[in-house]
Amino acid sequence: MALGGGQRVGASCYFLRLGENNILLDCGIGFEKSYRVNPVLNALFTIPEMYSLSQLSEIYISHAHLDHSGYLPELIKSVKHGKIYMTAATKIFLKNQYNDKNYLDIMHYNPRALPYSITDFEKYAATVNYMQQIPFKNYTAAFYEAGHIPGAMMVLFEYGGRKILYSGDYSLHETPLTGNCQIPDTDIDILILCGIHAKHPRHSAVSESLKYQKYEMLYYLNSGYNIYCYVPQLSKGVEMLTLLNTQLSEDINIYIDEKIYAVVGGLENLNRQILRKNNYCLSSQTPPSGRHIILSTRRRRSVPVWYKYINGDFSLHDSFDETIDFIKKVNPKMAVIVHSPGFDSPAVETVEQYLMFDAQCRTQFIFPEEQQLYILG
Repeated sequence: MALGGGQRVGASCYFLRLGENNILLDCGIGFEKSYRVNPVLNALFTIPEMYSLSQLSEIYISHAHLDHSGYLPELIKSVKHGKIYMTAATKIFLKNQYNDKNYLDIMHYNPRALPYSITDFEKYAATVNYMQQIPFKNYTAAFYEAGHIPGAMMVLFEYGGRKILYSGDYSLHETPLTGNCQIPDTDIDILILCGIHAKHPRHSAVSESLKYQKYEMLYYLNSGYNIYCYVPQLSKGVEMLTLLNTQLSEDINIYIDEKIYAVVGGLENLNRQILRKNNYCLSSQTPPSGRHIILSTRRRRSVPVWYKYINGDFSLHDSFDETIDFIKKVNPKMAVIVHSPGFDSPAVETVEQYLMFDAQCRTQFIFPEEQQLYILG
């Protein structure tokens, strides 16, 4: 059952029952017309033998973007156990993200009295490693690198002789942030695919907005301006920093606020090299100098006249063609396509319509509606 993030982007949250185990895949938030959208957890109580959120046995967080993880602190209020699994990098992101002002404002939390669910996050979140296997009563879970952002993971469930792969957000191609995803070398029966571009019109692998932002920054820098770049999430700040470090010369200084700097430091402790010699922590004692970019999670209503303000939000998802390639490489018996907007348009072509003419494709497709229960044979 998709509790959110069915045929749309945002509030990704998927219920999966394997025998006696009630599993939750991600728990995010979304936005529609500037209003926050939460997963509809009460829909679980329409499922036979489900009467309490405490019956959730395991929760897996694929990566640190808020559309997949933003509602977890609220869920922890009702589900207090040590069975929330994520990678160490995702835990670093979220530990800082949940205490960031932008997130507190989105969730309407009082920053002076943080909910106990946020402070309990470290207590209940267990870290896993890629290629690690964990045996449970009814199934085994294994974890694979997903690409997309540092720490993102795919989860492979083996249950009753069948293998079910949850992709989360993934990247079939390498990016400046990560390598490409690691597809399990085994036959997959069911693929639960976050296919944001599983429908036409086709999209490039790197979003056009990101290309535009890069050219816009270069234009303003060459015109004598400095840049104030606002990023809406800490994870986006690390992504933008990494991308700027690969795209810009080292004679352009990049100043990052202390919250982004703290996340970068945590990731570097995990042997992820991100900082370059032209990267500095933004400090009131040492004002920025030279041609520079300020990268901050603090939204500004105005900036000095010698700065240009840029909204640094973007996404890095696989294109339609790469989604096709991913499905063909996995070649599951069944693909459950979620996290995929645009299905209501009659002009849209889906991956199912494309692959139905491929003689080597054995896959049957489901595009689940939210709050509807599906039995996966």
